[in-house]
Amino acid sequence: MNKRLFICADRNFPRGDAGTNRILFMAKALQEKGWNVIVISTGKRNKQDYNREKKEYVYEGITYHNITFPANKLKRVFEHYFLLGNMFISAMKDIFHCSSEDRILLYTSNLNFSKKIVKYAIKEKIGIACDIVEWHQPFQFEGADKSWLYRKTMYPMYHKFFYKVAPSTKNIIAISNCLREHFVEEGCNTIVVPIYVDIDKRQPCSFSTDEKSLSLIYPGNPYKKDDFESMIGALTLLSENERKRIRFHLTGAPLNAYKASASNKEKEMEEYIKQGVIVYHSWLEYSELMKLYEGVDFALLPRPINITTQANFPSKVPEMMNKGIPIIMNRVGDIADYLTDNVDSILYDGEGAENCVIAIRRVLALSLEERTKIKKGLMKMLQ
Repeated sequence: MNKRLFICADRNFPRGDAGTNRILFMAKALQEKGWNVIVISTGKRNKQDYNREKKEYVYEGITYHNITFPANKLKRVFEHYFLLGNMFISAMKDIFHCSSEDRILLYTSNLNFSKKIVKYAIKEKIGIACDIVEWHQPFQFEGADKSWLYRKTMYPMYHKFFYKVAPSTKNIIAISNCLREHFVEEGCNTIVVPIYVDIDKRQPCSFSTDEKSLSLIYPGNPYKKDDFESMIGALTLLSENERKRIRFHLTGAPLNAYKASASNKEKEMEEYIKQGVIVYHSWLEYSELMKLYEGVDFALLPRPINITTQANFPSKVPEMMNKGIPIIMNRVGDIADYLTDNVDSILYDGEGAENCVIAIRRVLALSLEERTKIKKGLMKMLQ
């Protein structure tokens, strides 16, 4: 019988966000290497996933067991921060009869949860590793939209997890070389596992037919790690004739979120929406989103350069790649280790609107043949 590996993650599974996708792809990769992978997570137990023969929930070949929370918000928050570790341990002990022959992979930044899982693993002599995909900084826990309690407590808790609990496992899977170097210095066994691309789900790309126009897209949340202000700033640096050639599509967040993130360029953004340079899409059904992607030439994904972005790897990169959409992005973190400028993407140095606009102008200058060559280079890279 194959050795069992429990992925313990305090997030929704099997359907959720980029973190959920990483857990799923990690589970599949480990399964291909001979591990019997069981994901213990949170969220609903989907009836369509229940395997009557095995008496287990199975999604795309991966067995999962979800911890459910009460409907009451106060109880839900309390259980998540203070009791979740106990719930996971009970599942491993009472349902799956976990032993020292098994292994645990921890995917979380929850301090209380992680402490309990690590303590359990050490006590029972179960090998444990931690998958780290972020290096958060204090500014990410600030802001007027955050409560006083959140601002005062969340970063100190995260800090203790990152600098104390995660290294105590002695085994780290890092999403980037920046994180690998940090945890090597902490004396951990560390490997880099970058973001996954599920090439089995890649879609055929479409090719430009109009050399005079350029369709760009930003399908992200501007409140996160991307530099949306530089995107709008780059548009303002273009000439009027250059802007007329562009359709910049926004989807994935409320319009007010984009306007707020445009900072002092909000008036210009509103004007570009009136002119049709910026095309905002509210909530789209999956089929509508796929239709939009078919007409897009490049995804625009600039980021500020700081410790957070150096340590992370943007999930939108593989998402766009799988849709056959090359990216325009600055060289931040490990992006240049996997993509090649003018072969499968457009990469540039530096940050800010002044550098972003140079990259956009490079793309505007490409012939249809050159655009097609980059898209074909992207698809070849995914093979």
